[in-house]
Amino acid sequence: TSRLLYLFQPQPSGFHPFGGLLQHNGTYYGVAEGGLHDDGIVFALVSGTSGTRIFETLYNFSGAPNDGEEPTGLVYIGADGTLYGTTRMGGNGTACLFTDNGCGTMFELKPPATSFGMWHESILHSFKGIPDGAGPGSGVVRENGSFYGTTEFGGTSGLCPAVIGCGTIYKITPLGSSATERVIHSFYTKRTSTDGVWVSDTLIAGGDGNLYGATSFGGGAPACQVEPEVNGCGTFYSLTVGRGEKPRVKTLYSFAGGRDGEEPAALVGAASSGVYGHTGYGGLSAACFDGCGTIFHMTHSGSTWNETRLHVFAGPDGEHPIGSLVLDGSTLYGTAGSGGTAACFCGTLFELHT
Repeated sequence: TSRLLYLFQPQPSGFHPFGGLLQHNGTYYGVAEGGLHDDGIVFALVSGTSGTRIFETLYNFSGAPNDGEEPTGLVYIGADGTLYGTTRMGGNGTACLFTDNGCGTMFELKPPATSFGMWHESILHSFKGIPDGAGPGSGVVRENGSFYGTTEFGGTSGLCPAVIGCGTIYKITPLGSSATERVIHSFYTKRTSTDGVWVSDTLIAGGDGNLYGATSFGGGAPACQVEPEVNGCGTFYSLTVGRGEKPRVKTLYSFAGGRDGEEPAALVGAASSGVYGHTGYGGLSAACFDGCGTIFHMTHSGSTWNETRLHVFAGPDGEHPIGSLVLDGSTLYGTAGSGGTAACFCGTLFELHT
């Protein structure tokens, strides 16, 4: 059974919630569009009487140049209840697609010191586009007291002419109400590289001292030409972040398009049992001109990683998987943005036994 907990309303209360929910001490936290300044909000669902939930707006973003804009999600809750998250735009960066709207931020939101106090927000980092990236996503991992995340655009590459930069991996270490930021990797700085471009919003801890991620394009496969300078249908890569080791990025697999799939995303799993994900296109289903997408499994033998396609979407079971995957035991759950058997081809909710 399901029960409606809250019905989002038009301005100024916030609408179109996205990015999922995080829970701390019985309270659920999330983000939404809208708010007093139409730049997004952070909200809480607090326990009420008789199992009800009370909606509270904790913070209204005010946008560039002094605040974040368009929150992508909350990524971590500290032991004291401090919330950490990212916004896709906002901040004082200018070397990005929307120069007046900023290149994105990472923020913290501290709970009030008293029961009726206000939450206090601080911008930990304002992305500049060049060299540290633009458009940070919610796929952030906390390791050894630091946050590792990706930006879809930005960085030092000049080989993605349709945008500014091909994407980055960054490291942010909070220091009180500020933080230090370091660019770990700037994607596709050399034409001869098999590096990926345009980083998908997915980064996971592999349990082996490495983080794993994917890029939407790049990798060199001729089946997908994004720009004259950029070929490839996406990559699967690793980032070494172990203590005492120099962070390094390695392309583990380049998608070939067609039957193999293209635009990988939504990673879940671990290095020991393999990493699962989906591709938004490819698979050679006749129901979709460019393929309806796949679900894949990455496993390794030593340092060599191999891909196994577990499922190719065909239309009635869904087209173009989107969003995150959930791994429960040996079963994957996810959503497809379109397809299905309804007259509107409105999408599906699927499970896959691995």
